[in-house]
Amino acid sequence: MSNEIPEGHIDHYEVITQKDEATGDILLPIPAHLLKQLDWKPGDDIQFGLDKEGQFVLSKVTKE
Repeated sequence: MSNEIPEGHIDHYEVITQKDEATGDILLPIPAHLLKQLDWKPGDDIQFGLDKEGQFVLSKVTKE
């Protein structure tokens, strides 16, 4: 199964962020079905960015 999203296809998700009281980090919960679809696992490094329309984009950092 490919984890490529078809061009022009945009999924929208609304989540409530949480704050890790020990570290002060902001936690962004990702729905379990989306993690499975993308083949993301706990501990994966995820990069946050903005696209040309100013929308947030998440992508998995690949380790070489």
